[in-house]
Amino acid sequence: MQHLFSVGLFPILLACNQKSKHPDNASEPIQNNQGQLKIPLVTTVNGITYRLNLPSIKLIGEEESIELNLIGEEDIQIDLQEGTWHMIIGTGWSVHILKAEKTVKIETCLLHEATQLLLITREEITSPLIQVSTDQDIITFI
Repeated sequence: MQHLFSVGLFPILLACNQKSKHPDNASEPIQNNQGQLKIPLVTTVNGITYRLNLPSIKLIGEEESIELNLIGEEDIQIDLQEGTWHMIIGTGWSVHILKAEKTVKIETCLLHEATQLLLITREEITSPLIQVSTDQDIITFI
């Protein structure tokens, strides 16, 4: 796993991570040696609401590995040990348009590699960039 990224790709991946201080009013405090990963899985573009379904997302850290199924979830918010992590979006992901009570699957293309490097920093929130394109729009989940 250490050789997934070349030196030239590393700065680009770092730019895709947004970090913010953990808010004081968050539902659960972050532990001292942990940061938080937060990814919204629902977003609105041009008045259309999109939901990202992730049946398999793997988070691989220096000391542990976590596998998640996020179908039907509105976001992911998870505390992680401080350090370098790889986030791998597995096959079978999809994007749906929310219409009234129903969802309609649409054709999309992931605009970046399925594997992203994340730097989790103590007491901060990291939000990686997930972008897909449709025939008409670029949809950003961040």
